Amino acid sequence: MANNKKICFNIKLQSHSSEVNRLFSFIQESMGHALIQGCADDKFIHDLKLVTEEWFANIVNHGYADNEAGEIEVELVAVADGIRLTVVDSAQPYNPLENIPGKQPDQDFSQGGMGLIIIKSLTDEQHYSRNGTQNVFSITKHYNSDR
Repeated sequence: MANNKKICFNIKLQSHSSEVNRLFSFIQESMGHALIQGCADDKFIHDLKLVTEEWFANIVNHGYADNEAGEIEVELVAVADGIRLTVVDSAQPYNPLENIPGKQPDQDFSQGGMGLIIIKSLTDEQHYSRNGTQNVFSITKHYNSDR
């Protein structure tokens, strides 16, 4: 981006699928500055929403025990040539980068499993860490990437 002003947005969501609309609004509004600057386009934002939705759905559907509610914090930061999106939750420990399924022609994804492949294919960098009782998952998507 042209100026060096750090652009950072945060939102806290509950671990309920109904929160996905708030998540989409957050991404759209946060990315407004990048759109104005000509750094991002609608496809970039669509991909960012898709990646975030996949990760959010994984946390909501698999991260918390039955009927356990939790908070999910999402941070969007403009980096030199793209966007870094970090999702923090207190669900059970899970490193998604350890077991990303491979794309095998005969593999049946009708019951799920494509989310992590989508995340990896649409982003340039992925990082997971466990910070005390929290999962911290970050992705970076570069503006000029073919991903």
